[in-house]
Amino acid sequence: MLTVPSSRVHQELVRLIPNSFVADPNSGQCIISPYRDSHVVCPSANWMADAFWTKVLQPSLQKYETEQFDCDDFSIRCMDRLSACLTATKELVNAGYAASACYLRINGELLHCNIIYRDDRGEWWFYEPQNGQQTPAKPAIDTGVATPYFVFL
Repeated sequence: MLTVPSSRVHQELVRLIPNSFVADPNSGQCIISPYRDSHVVCPSANWMADAFWTKVLQPSLQKYETEQFDCDDFSIRCMDRLSACLTATKELVNAGYAASACYLRINGELLHCNIIYRDDRGEWWFYEPQNGQQTPAKPAIDTGVATPYFVFL
C-alpha cells in the first residue's frame, strides 16, 4: 500500500475530472450532491435517538482514532447502518433514507463530518454518530454554530 498526502489526491482528481473543484469550507457556500434515490424514508427523531443508536449504530462502532477512524468514518458507518436497516425492512422497497453525510464547520473553526437528516415531521437534524446526540439543524445554521459546506446525499 502507498500513503500520499490528501492534497495530492484532490489535485489529481481536479485534473482528471473536467469542470470540477474541491469544496471550500471557507467560501460560505455549500455543495449539495444530487439524490441517488427516487424516494426517501424519513425516520422519526425518537427512533434515531433511541432504537437506532442503542441497537444498531452504537454496537457497530469502534474506538476513535485520529486520521484512521474519526468523524468522517463514523458518518460513513452510520450511513451504512441506516442502509442495512432499510435492506432488512421488506416493506420499504426502492427507497433510501433522507439522511446524508454532512461536512461542516462548527463555530467557524472545527472542520467536522456528521449526518444531516429529515425526520418524519419535516424537521432537519444534525446527528452525531460518535455519541448519538441530535441538534436541530435550522437554529444551528441560522446562528452560525454549524456551517455546512458539503452534503453527500
